[in-house]
Amino acid sequence: MSHFKSPHAWKSTNSRLAGKPAGKVRANGYVTVYLDGKNQYVHRLIWVYHFGNIPENMEIDHINHNRTDNRIENLRLVTRAENALNLGQRHPIKRNGVTWRPEHKRWYARITVHGKRLHLGTFINFEAALAARLHAEREHGFQHVRRIQPDATA
Repeated sequence: MSHFKSPHAWKSTNSRLAGKPAGKVRANGYVTVYLDGKNQYVHRLIWVYHFGNIPENMEIDHINHNRTDNRIENLRLVTRAENALNLGQRHPIKRNGVTWRPEHKRWYARITVHGKRLHLGTFINFEAALAARLHAEREHGFQHVRRIQPDATA
């Protein structure tokens, strides 16, 4: 109550805001609340509340990639490298590790594992190349990677 001018102001504010979500959605898509003199990311606070401190070099990932969905079942602890797999790129086919090579009239599939690029093959159609990429993702434990279904004509 020390933040309010009077008990009436405290009661009035609490009544007006009761049941409404706390925080503000920032330009980067994450929800923050002002706490202890600075803006704090809500997903990190929720993780700490449920599981304790976040280990060094670890990040909290939104499983469904919705940065405002801070339900505990939508959050998981990942390394920076794992979280980087979720970053989109301008060209979604490249995001999937599948690229069209017009000079060969073929689709190329690849994946990078522990900094090493692995060639998965060349394919006549996009679907086969994407299937090879998805198989490699499962094989190397990338199940959490966002699945973007690009337009094969791009």
